[in-house]
Order: sequence, then structure tokens, then C-alpha cells
Amino acid sequence: MKDVREEAAHAFHHGATEGDNPYDKLTQPEEMPYGMTPFGKSGANTRGGTGTGSAMPSVEQKKKTPMKTYTGTRQGSAADVMVNGQPLDPRLDLWNHSPSGFEWGYGGSGPAQLALALLADHLDNDDDAVRLHQDFKRAVVANLPYSGWKLTGKQIREAVETLRRSETAQLRAAPQSVTIERRI
Repeated sequence: MKDVREEAAHAFHHGATEGDNPYDKLTQPEEMPYGMTPFGKSGANTRGGTGTGSAMPSVEQKKKTPMKTYTGTRQGSAADVMVNGQPLDPRLDLWNHSPSGFEWGYGGSGPAQLALALLADHLDNDDDAVRLHQDFKRAVVANLPYSGWKLTGKQIREAVETLRRSETAQLRAAPQSVTIERRI
């Protein structure tokens, strides 16, 4: 039986190389499918929601929401993460793992902050982001190349779906609680 982290990592890596994603080569707005743009809204807060709504966007939201691309680069010793060309909010308000910034390529506090920020931005659901970020860190963020990386919303969605399936399977397999009678 495959470990959930292996399955999520496989989902992440499937299509992760340059050119495998059909949207990688699309740069002109007229080449983009309906509702897709190569860049997000400049200067807009992409988080938007309160974290209480459904993590699954409606069909209408999918048509209006541009595909997000997340990139991690290094400049000297600084690790920078952008979403559609804008800095990714570290979401220290949800959990302060690493006030010094993001990291990736291992399983520490900087990668935990990055996992949380990626999921909070992508899912637009703070509760789900907090619940899933440690597993996402182990499955995806810990495996990102040190020199730099690019993730699409599709890759994040596939990894999250794998983690959620595993979470559901674990709940079903959990032993039922046992009531013990006390005899006097």
C-alpha cells in the first residue's frame, strides 16, 4: 500500500516538468481558454474569502478565476515566493511557524509556513489549509528543488485531493470507540 505522502508527491510531480502543462506555452491573452489569463489581478488580494465557505469553487468561479502559478526563487540567501507575479502572503495570522520567511526542500518550520501559505491562497479556506498543511509540507514542499520551482494550481489541487482521499480512508479505518461498563 502506497503511503499518502508518496501518492500526493506523485500527483504533484505528474505534469510538473516544463512543457507538460498545456498552459505553460500560452502567453497571449487571446490564446488563453475562456476565463484564463497568464497573470492574476495586479495588486489584488487573491485570498478574498473568510475561510468559512466551501473549498470547492463553483463552475462560475472556475470560469472567472485565472489559473494561479506559484514560483519560488532564491536571491542570495533570501527565498522569495510569488503567486501570479505578486508576493505570497505568509499567513502568519493562521500559524506563525517561521516569521523569518519561507523555505523549501526539507521538512522544517520555513517549509511549514510555505505549505500553509500555498494552501490558504489556493483553497481560499483557512480551516482546510491549517488542517492539511503539515501533510502537504511532507508530500510536496519538502521535495521542491532548492534552487527554485514552479507550481500550478492544478498540481496543488491534485496533491490536496490525494491528501483528502487518504484522510477520508483513515477516518473510515479508525477503530470504533469502545464503551467500558464499570461493574460494582
